[in-house]
This record gives sequence, structure tokens and C-alpha cells, in this order.
Amino acid sequence: MSLEKEQNTFDIIPEKPSTFALGLKMGIITALVYIILLLLRYMFLSYNPMIFTGSVIISYIIILVFYGMTVWQRRKDLGGYAEIRDLFGAVFICILITEIVYCAFNYIYLNFIDPGFFTRFEQSTIEYIKKVGGDSMKVQQQIDKFKGQKGASGSVLSTIIGLGQWLIIDSILGLLISLAFRKVKPQY
Repeated sequence: MSLEKEQNTFDIIPEKPSTFALGLKMGIITALVYIILLLLRYMFLSYNPMIFTGSVIISYIIILVFYGMTVWQRRKDLGGYAEIRDLFGAVFICILITEIVYCAFNYIYLNFIDPGFFTRFEQSTIEYIKKVGGDSMKVQQQIDKFKGQKGASGSVLSTIIGLGQWLIIDSILGLLISLAFRKVKPQY
């Protein structure tokens, strides 16, 4: 009987770590970080369009770092060697969760929690343009730009289209990150 148990333990093949589990875990973490960054941006940084834009760029770089951490962890889970397809699966799940939560949060926050955000941001942007010496034509261009954005930002269709666009952009970046972290196992 003990011989049979020993043979069975040697026949066990180690299970490959789950792509889905890692992508899900990192997607939830990344989405929560994104929500915190968005709240900080909307609540405290909208008084100045330059600071607001800078926070958008910094937030996106932070999210890209989380995508890189997902790929790095996946390669580590696979023993230090991984092909692009092994890495991209995890980061794509992370991207999908992050972008869905991002779009849902933006839609809910800007339409229900703080529907006056765009009006306040428009006013602060116009005041900023005037403060830095912008002429009336530049102010009018900005007002027209806001009118176009305000109408489109509240619709579900524009939110879905935006989601699709960002999924494509982030997937391309995720593929590039996967390519950068790829490490082929040497063949002996």
C-alpha cells in the first residue's frame, strides 16, 4: 500500500498558476487605485486645468505601472520564463476589469454624484485662460469645446464607445509590456 502511495505522489504534475486569478486580483487592485486617483482629481485638482491635466497623465502612468506589475508577477508565477501569450492573458483581464470599473465610476460620479463638475471645471478653465492672458477668441474656443464634451459625456453610448477605445489602447500597451517582460526558456 505504501508503494502505491509513493507512485501516486511522483505522478503529480504541478499545476500552472491561474492566469484568470492573477488578472482578476490585479484588475480589482488597479481599479480601486484608479477610483482613488479619480476621486482625488475630481474633488481637489479641478480648480486649475494645468494641474488637472498633469494629474491625468500621472494617474495613467501609475495605472501602466500596475499593468507592468501584473505581467511581472505572471512571469514570476511561471518560474521566470514566459511567452507573450502567457503574459498578455493576465494583463488583458486586468485591463478589462480596470477599464470597466473606470467607465462605470466616471459615469456614476459625473452624472449622479457630482453632475455640476463639468460646469465648475469649465468656469475654472475659462478663469485660468483669462488669468494667463488668453484672448476672447481662445476663451470662446474653450467654451465650444466644453459644450461638445458635456453633451457626449453623459450618454451611455459615448461611455461604451470610450470603453471600447480605451480597451484597444490599453491592450496594445499591455501587449508591448508583455513583449518587454517576455523571457523565453532556453532550449538545451
